[in-house]
Amino acid sequence: MKQPTAFDIDWLTGFIEADGTFSCTKTSKGKVQTACKITQKKINIRALIACKKIIGSGQITQDPHQAIYRIRKHHVFKTHLFPILDQAQFNTHKYQAYQHLKTYVEDRIYTALKKPQDVQLPRWQDRLDAPTWNHFLATGWLSSKKAWSVLSLGWLTGFIEGDGSFYIVKKEEGRYACGFGLTQKHGFLLLSAIRSGLKIQAQVKAHSKIQDVWVLETTSKAVAKNIAQTFQGCFKGITSLRFRLWVRALGLSHDSVKMERLQKLLRKVS
Repeated sequence: MKQPTAFDIDWLTGFIEADGTFSCTKTSKGKVQTACKITQKKINIRALIACKKIIGSGQITQDPHQAIYRIRKHHVFKTHLFPILDQAQFNTHKYQAYQHLKTYVEDRIYTALKKPQDVQLPRWQDRLDAPTWNHFLATGWLSSKKAWSVLSLGWLTGFIEGDGSFYIVKKEEGRYACGFGLTQKHGFLLLSAIRSGLKIQAQVKAHSKIQDVWVLETTSKAVAKNIAQTFQGCFKGITSLRFRLWVRALGLSHDSVKMERLQKLLRKVS
């Protein structure tokens, strides 16, 4: 099996942390069921194919509305998934779920998985010096350089591929802007670090309707240009098409007719 690149390993981890699940649950009859699963709309099956290619095993199934990539067999976990993800830097509470699954598959030790806490940044405390870490916990602020020391381009690409949004918003009659957004449950600190890394001025805010969910959104043209340059050629699934349409729109903000047309195209591929 061809060894995946560091970028691909990080991309896979980010994508799973955004849209995937690691499950290790006990049924009422005492049987333990295990799985790694990623579910997408059928339009984004390319991303699941990319996941399978990186891991080198697993099964993709489809129904009229969605596609699912799934691993269930313990020998596949041991020979394909764990050797890859053990190299990865997790950044959300799904690291807990991964370790829970791994412990059971390898050692047959089952314990109930604890609910995630608000602060879920695996090993970040070891990667940032104590003053920086404590200041970050207190304020949510990191320098851009420090943010990229705990994030990676591959991981953030995969995470955006799962949880990000590239869109065009109508500000007023005849005026449109390109927007970018991310959401994450228990995600204030993670989104704050991403905000610093991408030099976004807008603040991370609590979701207006969903408890414990945080939102980062911007329609700044300067930020959009930076994002366009940072992620050029990085995405693997349908986000690649959305991103290209969005980047095209950046140069057409003066043309309301074309912007409206691109807005409709983006909505069709969402």
